[in-house]
Amino acid sequence: MSLTKYLTSKHSLTTRHYLPKIALRVLLPYMLVQKAAVRRSPVSEITKNMFAVLSDNGRRGETQGAIESFNELVSKYKGELEVVVTSAAPLLKDVSSWLETILEQSQAAQQAKSLKITNKVNPSVLGGIIVDFGDKSIDLSVSSRVNKLNNILQRMFYSSLCNLASDPRTKSV
Repeated sequence: MSLTKYLTSKHSLTTRHYLPKIALRVLLPYMLVQKAAVRRSPVSEITKNMFAVLSDNGRRGETQGAIESFNELVSKYKGELEVVVTSAAPLLKDVSSWLETILEQSQAAQQAKSLKITNKVNPSVLGGIIVDFGDKSIDLSVSSRVNKLNNILQRMFYSSLCNLASDPRTKSV
């Protein structure tokens, strides 16, 4: 029986009686990383240390965020520009290739070494697209236009109500 199975088994007297819960919280992540290193490709010392720090600080739940942040930093270092195109439905191949050629001609893409375009589907967009790249965003979605029109209509409605309330002809005696 492996050490991991032994420490986590319900029948182990050591687990139930002698090892406090804190020891399991500290030891188990280290053992799992070691076990993963044996099963798959070797894990670097930096990766082991990252998991150890996350575990020591009680932040194992933030592992995915740490990995995503690391990937963003590597992408920036390599000069890649990530462009996220959000649409109501998956983009057709011809639309996607047309959009890619247009984006490659942009000033931001010409400064980058490579362009990485991903399509996200969000039905709340209703139609059109939202293009996010770097710290910029271009919103060409139907939902944003509908929201703008609703805001304009609400302002017009409220201003007409205010005008009616201030008009002396509409006041009752």
